[in-house]
Amino acid sequence: MLPDHRPTAGVTGVTGVTEAGSEADSASGPDPAPVGKLSVAWTRICAMTVTAADHLWFEDGFPDLAEAYCFTLVKDLAPAELPQRLNGAAGPSLTGVTAVVDAADDLGDTQQLITMAGVGPWTLMIEPSGCLGVSEERALPASAGTTWISRFCNTDGSDSFLWAEDATVRRTSRK
Repeated sequence: MLPDHRPTAGVTGVTGVTEAGSEADSASGPDPAPVGKLSVAWTRICAMTVTAADHLWFEDGFPDLAEAYCFTLVKDLAPAELPQRLNGAAGPSLTGVTAVVDAADDLGDTQQLITMAGVGPWTLMIEPSGCLGVSEERALPASAGTTWISRFCNTDGSDSFLWAEDATVRRTSRK
């Protein structure tokens, strides 16, 4: 079940968010070297079989974000293109998870902050306390011509997953 406080007014996009303090250049693509703790950990998880213990790094390293988040991977789409597909606008660059979570909290209920970073041929979109990535109304049109994989998790136990390809749902689940 998705939360009732879904933003309706707009989306604010932030590019170049890293934990290590460096900025990814969304115009020229991702840096070939892993950038920050988040990129390194995400790559590690995607490249191997994992157990629940492998996910403890996330709650330990990013407790504010771990409370409620939506992670979305979009294939072959540059980070700078994602806010446009969600009818949003680019915002200022932020560094670090704390800055991102604080900026999202400051927006209130009328806007949703999304952050993007290139991860190989994929764009990783992170939404603190957001659910745009699993909203079929917003995600399906944004997935046109690409693959869209998203997971939403909230402290109330709600959990959603969406896999779409070229504006068509391939698999979805909600808890």
